Amino acid sequence: MKRLVSIVSSLLVAFAILLNVPDDSQAATRDSKKILVQNNEITDLNVLFENALKGESDLKLDTNKITHLYPDISSSDKSSYKNLANISKDDILKVENYNTAQLLKKSIDESGKTTESYAITSFQIVSDHNETDPTLGTFADSSKGDSKWDGTLGVKAYSTIYIDYFYNSRDDKYWDLTKATGGWTVQVSDYVLFSRTVTIGQTGAGIKGGLVKEKKELLPSTNTWSYTPSSSWADPVVAYAGSNAAGSVVGAYSHAMIKRNNNSYSWAINLSNNMK
Repeated sequence: MKRLVSIVSSLLVAFAILLNVPDDSQAATRDSKKILVQNNEITDLNVLFENALKGESDLKLDTNKITHLYPDISSSDKSSYKNLANISKDDILKVENYNTAQLLKKSIDESGKTTESYAITSFQIVSDHNETDPTLGTFADSSKGDSKWDGTLGVKAYSTIYIDYFYNSRDDKYWDLTKATGGWTVQVSDYVLFSRTVTIGQTGAGIKGGLVKEKKELLPSTNTWSYTPSSSWADPVVAYAGSNAAGSVVGAYSHAMIKRNNNSYSWAINLSNNMK
């Protein structure tokens, strides 16, 4: 009888030990993604700007472009401008936009679905028309060597958004914003920058169904900003083109006003860094 009790006791102890052993299969399931590509992130704005100028990017992005920026005339002043010809050329600024993207990581899970993580950086330069085009290579301040972004004259805005691309069980591709950073730089002495705002959003058809509308607004008190979504951030939104993806937008939009010291007008600097 004592032998039987001893055997039963031993079995109970062994069973209790088994209950306390971690379930390695569950841990393996959570960490089952295999890393296919792992790249160090380039954070030097000079290097990123040069890549953008050369059109180097790991994603197909909007084409680099040069446009014009007109004064932000209040409604009371608009009567003075019956047409654009009445605005002085000195009050029409040049706007240059450049973009580049870098693949940070690519992984694959046991079902064969891949996830790609990207950092997408956008640059905007606002300057007088008498400045030299940076694409000609003469825009840099000679005292700063070949640091083209540091040496570029004008009022500059930049932002980087971090996005994951992944697929669901039906092979639908989705976007998910994981972080956004950016700022402004005033590289000319006769301009001042004010009224900074940033909007970070994720909108579109959600992975769980329905329409996702997530937005975070920032009011930076300095010329740099950063935001990392919390765990309660919106569900990922569908990324492919089609009727279900109409209106899908993920990214950041920064706004600021600039004013020239010897001019009564102000201009709005708006930088959109979105995937849509």
